[in-house]
Amino acid sequence: MRLVFPVLLIALGVVVIGFLITNPGERVDVTVGNAQYENTPLSLVAFFALTVGVAFTALVALVEGATIRLENRRLRREIQRLETENHFLRTQPQQAEAPVEPQTEVPQARSPEAPLARPASAPVYDPE
Repeated sequence: MRLVFPVLLIALGVVVIGFLITNPGERVDVTVGNAQYENTPLSLVAFFALTVGVAFTALVALVEGATIRLENRRLRREIQRLETENHFLRTQPQQAEAPVEPQTEVPQARSPEAPLARPASAPVYDPE
């Protein structure tokens, strides 16, 4: 990016200077809204158009940069909150957890042809 901006700026300068050299004494009529400007130098019109374009681009870049900075600030706060939570959880004393007993029976998948079992009509308790 450090190289692209100066190269584009130089290219734009060469194009503008080339345009002004090839049209040295041209005069044009310009209408802006209800105002009519006659015999305006073309170089002045080109300079004004270039200035307005640069100003608009700078305004868009400023707004985009502000948006990015605000988003970065929000993300820094989120990182700080998560680091605080992580530190809190890391410094808690360990609690003994009840051992997890492995499942003794693996449930079998029902084949599509097998008939469906009738649902129980009363509560079912362990027979033992």
